[in-house]
Amino acid sequence: MPATTVAVLGSTGSIGTQTLEVVADQPDVFNVVAIGAARSVDVLIQQATRFRPEVVAIADASLAASVAAGVPPGTEVLAGPDAMADAAVIAEVAINGVVGFAGLPVTLATLGAGRRLGLANKESLIAAGPVVQRVRSTPGAELLPVDSEHCAIHQCLRANDVAERVSRIVLTASGGPFRGRTAEDLAAVTVEQALDHPTWTMGPKVTVDSSTLMNKGLEVIEAHELFGIDYDRIDVVVHPQSIVHSMVTFSDGATIAQLSRPDMRLCMGYALAWPDRLDVPYGEIDWSEAGRLDFEPPDRGAFPCLDLAFAAGREGETAPAWLSAVGRGPRFVDRRLRRRPGDGARRGSEGPGRGPLPHRRPDLTVTAEVVGSETNGHRDAVEVAGSGADGRRGGAGNDRIRLVLLVGAVVSFGLIGGLSGLVVVSSFVVMLVLHELGHFVAARLSGMQVTEFFIGFGPRLWSVRRGETTYGVKAIPAGAYVRITGMSSLDVVDPAVEHRTYRQQSYPKRMAVALAGSATHFAVALALLFFVYVAVGRPDPTRWVVGEVVSGSAAASIDVRVGDRIVSVDGLETPGFEDFGVVVRGLPGREVVVVLERDGATSSRNMMVGERLMVDGTVAGFFGVGPDRPMVTLGPVGAGVEASARFVDLVGMSIDGLVGFFTPDGLASFFTGGDDPPEGPEPVLSGGAGAGAGAGGSVQVADPGVDPADEDRLLSIYGAARLGSAMLDDGWTTYLWFLILVNVFIGVFNLLPL
Repeated sequence: MPATTVAVLGSTGSIGTQTLEVVADQPDVFNVVAIGAARSVDVLIQQATRFRPEVVAIADASLAASVAAGVPPGTEVLAGPDAMADAAVIAEVAINGVVGFAGLPVTLATLGAGRRLGLANKESLIAAGPVVQRVRSTPGAELLPVDSEHCAIHQCLRANDVAERVSRIVLTASGGPFRGRTAEDLAAVTVEQALDHPTWTMGPKVTVDSSTLMNKGLEVIEAHELFGIDYDRIDVVVHPQSIVHSMVTFSDGATIAQLSRPDMRLCMGYALAWPDRLDVPYGEIDWSEAGRLDFEPPDRGAFPCLDLAFAAGREGETAPAWLSAVGRGPRFVDRRLRRRPGDGARRGSEGPGRGPLPHRRPDLTVTAEVVGSETNGHRDAVEVAGSGADGRRGGAGNDRIRLVLLVGAVVSFGLIGGLSGLVVVSSFVVMLVLHELGHFVAARLSGMQVTEFFIGFGPRLWSVRRGETTYGVKAIPAGAYVRITGMSSLDVVDPAVEHRTYRQQSYPKRMAVALAGSATHFAVALALLFFVYVAVGRPDPTRWVVGEVVSGSAAASIDVRVGDRIVSVDGLETPGFEDFGVVVRGLPGREVVVVLERDGATSSRNMMVGERLMVDGTVAGFFGVGPDRPMVTLGPVGAGVEASARFVDLVGMSIDGLVGFFTPDGLASFFTGGDDPPEGPEPVLSGGAGAGAGAGGSVQVADPGVDPADEDRLLSIYGAARLGSAMLDDGWTTYLWFLILVNVFIGVFNLLPL
């Protein structure tokens, strides 16, 4: 018979190394074809050299080169967050010893591929039970628990696995190092004492959880998910000898128990050989020296975590995921475990563990910085636990409802605000997404871990997970955000990914990420400028005709019409509109001769140049026309040069505007509205390219709904959207210039915190 192919994921940990010991004891029965770990390169290479697997997986992609350099020639190296899940499916049996919620993809991939899974990763069931239950039904999929209690129950149920014949399940607990101590005794226990388990050799996280009975509480939830037994039919008893690993009582009163010496290799061998058994007697008992077997109820007053787990299990939904999250791998700061006497876990009137979840913090707390808690992973665990069978929060049905509501809201906005309003808001959303995309790309290129990329804030409408990042849309479209692990020194981070946090990167990399948002806006502005100059062009500075005439102005008095070309004023030629503005501003109140060209014929007309009081108190000449200049498109090189020059000008204007805003006068104007607006219907004139306020700028009729005093104030998002709608109504070219200005300004503004 050919050897059974085996994949060991989390191969460098306690579960993985013991599994490989079992395989080494049965070289003709098992063949290791894949191993994988998160970051332990040296041990992984040693294992690859000894067992010669076809595939080696490393979750940290930055370590792929080191692994590839050390493994035997011809070994395929998979790297990245999905590497171990990909490796799991190439074997007939996969042992999942990955620590924490990071093991869920391995569980889903193995069962989804119809393979046998030896599961030591309890988070897969505790935090994501509904998702795992779905893939368990895949043809060929088998789930064998690889821990002593559930492996024991699985063996006991082979006597009779009819659910209605099972009366109760009894999980045994060794009691840990603090068995028999009172709540007062636990106030001063040390971490070293918590890690000194009397019967089992396990990893530090499980050992500490065992000392508080939190681990046993999580096993209660795991038993419920594995075997479908109600919490009312699950009991826990303390058995200090750890010989009886669990028991099942059947409807006829018979109790079947599984007994062996404490040896996890028995559980690994059971999962590997199922439905057969191995010939190596792991954990065999010498009954001549077995001695006594003691059983006692757990002290729920001293160890309230047990009732907390029962309550979380009965609460269901996301409660088990939260319970698992708060208990993930503490790193102790003062090396002590402290319990607050008298702050007991709340219980309902129905008995221990049957009341609602406590709304206060649990009794047993750790005076520690919880840095090994896989915060991001457990956030996802809570979302998966609250999801439907497809693994998305709320299920596919709710996602469809949310998307319909989102599309409906967008359509409604379009109907209410018109097409221009919809285009403007959509443009702003795209700008926000591009801004955050800049941060996202810079962070990923710098090797940082990015866990979220969302448009909007508030309640989640839709999301999807790709690799280690969740992408989605939230209800309030007031921005977007990217969540990079370790942006703050206070963030709780899994030690396995600490090297990928923002705070651990070099100063140049951190600055690159910080500047990426502004750089993206600048790139968009430059791209739009280039497009405008190539596709639309720029006004010809040497040619212009009258585009509009102000009613009642000096120009109107001599019948200047749209389309006329002003050849000269007072004998001075005006080939460009800027030249025209310079001449007119210097002739206030003067009688001059104006030479016009209309339909190919020229004529001379006498007129009195109007006057206009400028902001600085001087009087300038006022003619009352606006220009219409033909557009000249530029080639790629010319467009690039012109776009760069104009971009520099706009950056300078934005800086000047921001500096002026933050002066005392600027702030006072912003908060008070500035001076009172002038009386009367006097038109507001915007000077054209160097024409000045009174020399002949294009007419811009004042918006009756906008206080003229507000024109120089910074705009709100609503105000910017309103202004953008007005620009779009004036034409696409005008709107493109509006987007260019907005991108430059936002890019400069975002540099202020730096």
